[in-house]
Amino acid sequence: MPTLAHRLVRFFRHAPHTYVVGGAVRDRLLGRDVHDFDLLVQTDGLAVARHLADALEGAYVPLDADMATARVVLGREQVDIAQQRGMHLEDDLWLRDFSVNAMAIPLSAWLDKTPTVMDPVGGQADLATRLVRAVSEEAFRYDPGRLLRAPRLAAQLGGTIEPQTEQWLRRDAHRLPEVSGERQRDEFWRCLLLPGAETVMRRLDQLGLLGLLLPEVTAMQGVTQRPPHTLDVYDHSLGVLTALEGLLVALGVQPGEADPMDAAALAPYREALASHLLEEPVRGRPRWSLLKFAALVHDTGKPATRTVKRGIAHFYGHEGVGADMAAPVGERLKLSGREIAWLKLVIRHHLRPLQLSQLDPPSPRAQYRFFRDLGDAAPDLLLLSIADNRAKGDPDDESAAPDAILALTVEMLGLYYQPQTALVVAPPALVNGYDLMRELELGPGPYVGELLESIREAAAAGEVTTREEAVALARRTLAEARG
Repeated sequence: MPTLAHRLVRFFRHAPHTYVVGGAVRDRLLGRDVHDFDLLVQTDGLAVARHLADALEGAYVPLDADMATARVVLGREQVDIAQQRGMHLEDDLWLRDFSVNAMAIPLSAWLDKTPTVMDPVGGQADLATRLVRAVSEEAFRYDPGRLLRAPRLAAQLGGTIEPQTEQWLRRDAHRLPEVSGERQRDEFWRCLLLPGAETVMRRLDQLGLLGLLLPEVTAMQGVTQRPPHTLDVYDHSLGVLTALEGLLVALGVQPGEADPMDAAALAPYREALASHLLEEPVRGRPRWSLLKFAALVHDTGKPATRTVKRGIAHFYGHEGVGADMAAPVGERLKLSGREIAWLKLVIRHHLRPLQLSQLDPPSPRAQYRFFRDLGDAAPDLLLLSIADNRAKGDPDDESAAPDAILALTVEMLGLYYQPQTALVVAPPALVNGYDLMRELELGPGPYVGELLESIREAAAAGEVTTREEAVALARRTLAEARG
């Protein structure tokens, strides 16, 4: 099947003044694979994009009517098409954000081995030194969305922001709230997708951007904790982010060198976990990136719940407060309802694996309740808990030993991925509501559901195995309640 590049060259064969610009050119010069294209055309970008979507059987998504910009989505690939600004190509390139994004290659020459690069701003030289340099002093004023793009691009390139550009960025940082929630989310999420996200978050904080984007996160700075924690809540949360990335590397989800112990322990479930984490509830935001976001914000309830008794800090109920805070955070970043619900669930229950690990061993009832409450978020929470405990800072504290959480995770994953032999995950349905109403002479109501749940829990623990035993249990439970 022809590649997307071949299909684009064929479609635009009669439009010689069509150019590939932006990140696609940058990635090609770096020798990276190009899957998404930014094209510059001389006519109405919206109309061209609609024709392209029809021809390639893709989805047409208008982006900016004023700028005549639209997107064509083709499975996991996409093409953004914009109308050229100004009379000449150079006019448009001088209006772009950074020099490394202000280069163009004629689409007709894209398949050549060494195509000519139009580079009036000096992007190739900056790319060679991994320097992010604004095209003009007005770059951030013209589009404050570029404020987040600069540190992300520097991290992506493994480079630095040019000093003058950084001065302009700091000067204009206060304009970040002018950017729509969708654009803030998208630029921030690209930061989160990068390996070494902790470093990127710290850089955003240094530039005065993190507090504008996520004030709930910077509010954790300086909030000290009780032993075994040796870090404040902010540094601990960033440490959780890094520890989680280590697990993602062990599962082959993010690039890097895996810890041998983690790789060996998780090996039986590596394929299943990777498939789970690579799911995309929303395009471009895989489940593993949402898990990284949860690592960053899971303790945002601590500043509001901190109390000190006899010199020891406590955070009673912080998980519930943090879960409640997740909704406005998610809404501000325009996350989907499904993502927000998942985030609230994981934050509310993030202490559960630690509590289970302190039972010797956890009872079938406790395991059943865990899987019942978490559903398909159970693997996510187990991985987050490993990272959470590894980032406490005191490797000698046995109550939060990472190996204990890792061992629990392996045990629980064994149950989760083999439910046919694990009653605690999927107990048999011994009776239904109609059975109970008939046998116990009950009318419909919430109490029937409560009786069914008590039967499911007993079945998960192996305490009832037949229909008769289930009905007898319900009869006893009902008699005790009436008594």
